[in-house]
Amino acid sequence: MSSDNGLKDEDDFRGGQRGKYFARYQRMKLKVMLDPDVARVFPDSDAVNTALRRLAGSNNRSGPHRQGNKVRRRKAG
Repeated sequence: MSSDNGLKDEDDFRGGQRGKYFARYQRMKLKVMLDPDVARVFPDSDAVNTALRRLAGSNNRSGPHRQGNKVRRRKAG
């Protein structure tokens, strides 16, 4: 039986630690959720990045540099 908050009676988070992985997650460059069928095709993030670069017609590994929520591109020269 479920309670009004959507949790099952057997769900017990009393031993949980709030924010345990928050700092590590925030340090990640970009978070993207892949559908399971897509994720099975790519063994790691390098494979995803390579495929996206090919699709975008670019082999530039440096790419745009992120600062906060804005994407900044390097100035030429």
